[in-house]
Amino acid sequence: MKNPLPSSPSGLPSPRSGFHVFQCSPSVPSASGFTLVEMLVVVAIIAILASILIPSVGAAQKSAKKRKAEVECNAIKTAVEQFFSDFKYMPWGDPDDAKSRVGDDAWTQTPDEHKNAMSLLRGENKLRKAYLEISTRDAKDSSSSEEDEGIFYDPWKNPYHIGMDRNLDQQVDYTYGGSTKTYKTRVLVLSNGPDGEPDTDDDIRTFDLILD
Repeated sequence: MKNPLPSSPSGLPSPRSGFHVFQCSPSVPSASGFTLVEMLVVVAIIAILASILIPSVGAAQKSAKKRKAEVECNAIKTAVEQFFSDFKYMPWGDPDDAKSRVGDDAWTQTPDEHKNAMSLLRGENKLRKAYLEISTRDAKDSSSSEEDEGIFYDPWKNPYHIGMDRNLDQQVDYTYGGSTKTYKTRVLVLSNGPDGEPDTDDDIRTFDLILD
């Protein structure tokens, strides 16, 4: 008679008998994914960072627009002065009409006056010389019409205003709201600034000295 299968102390067949006993360890929860609390913490951090960064970006954009307007005002002023140096009259009116070359101080108040000055400065003159390389079309929006062609807009989509010393007295008068200010300069260029209103504190202008 054959010997019975050897058994373990517990009474189960011994592993050496050809039977294998598999022991299962307790399952460990997966570490992937976020808990609700973790998600709320992330959202709170993003909100805090946004509240800090958004005002800073807005301030930087405002400062950049102001600087751009200052640079362009000075570029226009320099262009007019160089034009005067070559032609001995301001870029105003009909260049072929000697009577329109001199007269009272003039401001580019209407679109046609503005376009005329810009065209003369951009090379449509007897010398075919360009004094202003900046593009004079900064469209107000995607629906801008042909009427916007030739108008030099500031960063707030308003035309620059140019005052010229046409009577050659080395100064330009600026009148607004019943009061007149006199600036000791041949050319005065100004932007109405962010609010788009003339003669307010946020205006950007080139001037040398106010004469009372």
